[in-house]
Amino acid sequence: MAGSTATYVCLPTDPNDISSHPHAHHQRHGSRHAVRTPHGGILTVHSPLHTSEGPSNTYSYSYAYGPTGLIGLFRNRYAVGCAIFASIGGVSFGYDQGVIANVLVMKDFTARWPIGPWEKGIMTAVLEFGALFGALLAGVFADRYSRRHSIFLASAIFCIGSGLQAGAPSLDVLTLGRAVGGLGVGALSMLSPLYMAEISPPELRGSLMALEQLAIVFGVVFGFWTGFLTRNIPSSASWRIPLALQFLPGVSLCLGCFLLPPSPRFLVLRGRLDDAMASLAKLRLRTPEEAARNPLIQLELLEMQVSVALEARNLDGKEDGWLSSWTKLFHRKYLNRTLIGIMTMFFQQWSGINALLYYGPTLVTSIGLRGDLVTLLVSGGIGIVQFLAVIPAILYLDRLGRKPLLRGGSALMALSHFIIAILIRLYEDSWAFHPAAAWFAVMCVLPIATTSHYPTSRVLLPDPAFRGHT
Repeated sequence: MAGSTATYVCLPTDPNDISSHPHAHHQRHGSRHAVRTPHGGILTVHSPLHTSEGPSNTYSYSYAYGPTGLIGLFRNRYAVGCAIFASIGGVSFGYDQGVIANVLVMKDFTARWPIGPWEKGIMTAVLEFGALFGALLAGVFADRYSRRHSIFLASAIFCIGSGLQAGAPSLDVLTLGRAVGGLGVGALSMLSPLYMAEISPPELRGSLMALEQLAIVFGVVFGFWTGFLTRNIPSSASWRIPLALQFLPGVSLCLGCFLLPPSPRFLVLRGRLDDAMASLAKLRLRTPEEAARNPLIQLELLEMQVSVALEARNLDGKEDGWLSSWTKLFHRKYLNRTLIGIMTMFFQQWSGINALLYYGPTLVTSIGLRGDLVTLLVSGGIGIVQFLAVIPAILYLDRLGRKPLLRGGSALMALSHFIIAILIRLYEDSWAFHPAAAWFAVMCVLPIATTSHYPTSRVLLPDPAFRGHT
């Protein structure tokens, strides 16, 4: 950082001179040049690698505003607070998933509308069907009208769906409400992580993105146990109350989203660089004067500008930018990255976690456990275990990395599925005579529930995989 301009703090062209900044502390570790920046940050420049074609002339770098883990979360408390509030969108999604498991087996509900497997499947599937379209449309609105306006609209749609469900006079209206609510939560499932990723410091991005999963699982647990507590009310209030409580996260996010700072990257996308710098400085707990002299804030802003410029170049100035960006994802140049994102999420869903969320009591009954209290407690207990399992991901995701959790979680799920399949093959017609096998099958479900979120960790961080191309 040999000098500065009115806009940026500049790096010298020779990395060996990187220590010349008056406030920097230079350290060299082999092929790395580490610079301690003001306020506890660090910038590391990596020497070129030797390739099969000879030495490379390209330097790479990484940077962090501070430590990871609990200390880092506390030091970035404002950004963490904003991410927590934005993750309410995940609470909405999880609650809508968790509440239906109890509703489908409530006495008043089944007596009022006797439904078979087909109707149960439709009621649960329309939420995901609406979520599909919500997620696809959310990106267009986010880039055109801003992240916060899009979150407001998605939350409003979710509230409309919640109202239709809670006041449904017929099964058709309830199903329609599930579809409308799905449109809202599908959009929120894309918008909330997008906003959270764009406000997160790089060293905590994985941890803060894991908050979305924590919020979803919390919503599942809250929805399930709300229905569990109201299940014995002798009227339609037994299922209308838990469905109506969906308003709480929806209205909270709808009214509070404009208190959040604007996304710096969206402001860069709109060419409002001064506003982007002000928002970024606020998120990093720096004054405008400190931000002007902080090389990491300047670097982060420059990265956003480069990313936006690359996107504009890839779109080739076409007016139908959103359509062009979608088609480019399937060009040969980007196909591998696109397939990684799609197939990782596909197999995560195929792990069967949604079947546990929607049909937990039914599945537990099918393996021989009897009694409403027992089946509901087992299903609810699985949700609590899943909630607790997300906490280590928040604390250690940035320290351990995405791939180890992806591989370990996937291997553990595969082993659990294999054991359950063997038990079903052996005892499918005689569960009542083998209660120990039934309980062991339940125990094997726990690793599926606790590790089902790990395969999504890489996809929830699209920037490293798709930088400049999405």
